[in-house]
Amino acid sequence: MVKINFKRIAFTTGVCTFLALLSALPCSAADNQDNVKSEIRGNQVHFKIAKQGSPTDSLEQVSLKESLFPKASRSLADSHFTWGAEVGSSLDLTSHDLTTIDIDAFLGYKSKLIKLIGIGAGIHRSIHTGNNFIPVYLSFRSSFRSKPSPCFLSVKAGYSFNRVYGAKKSDGDVTASLGLGINLQQSRIAQSYVIISGTYQYFNRGLVSTTDLNRRYIFFATLAIGVNF
Repeated sequence: MVKINFKRIAFTTGVCTFLALLSALPCSAADNQDNVKSEIRGNQVHFKIAKQGSPTDSLEQVSLKESLFPKASRSLADSHFTWGAEVGSSLDLTSHDLTTIDIDAFLGYKSKLIKLIGIGAGIHRSIHTGNNFIPVYLSFRSSFRSKPSPCFLSVKAGYSFNRVYGAKKSDGDVTASLGLGINLQQSRIAQSYVIISGTYQYFNRGLVSTTDLNRRYIFFATLAIGVNF
């Protein structure tokens, strides 16, 4: 005659039911809880808890894609106001000896899509001739992506107050530039970058007639490194 152990059958059935309910939990809830491993030894159930990685790890990895050196980078503070400064040089491509050393500052608005939309001003001084260019411009920078990106487009357009050697007075003309920016390193409050751009400088007839310039415009190749906050 076969003897049936109802207590063991009831215990095993209860354990299997519990494990089935546990495995049927929604994925979102299971992802936020620790992994639970179980094994049955005789009439006892042993549970093992395995810790998962911090949920901030994946978020941090996403935010670090916006710089070339992610190991030393952190996301910027959540603010829509930004300001910064740049230093660089503009090489005269028309051989008029107007290569300059440039210092610029800017401020404006930023968001996830727009890196900067605002105003800026600078002092650009010719290395050999001592000419001074003081541009005041509107600046726009964006990667055109809501997700982090290591590169961005830089556009500037404005008015430059010029003091050219040989001219009787200061004069002003239109200036504009178009360039490509690359993010370098990022911290919680600041981000460094480099911008390579082409710059256009226009000169009016009065300025050209009183100087040694033989053309109405100059093209520059500009390299600038900066930091924004």
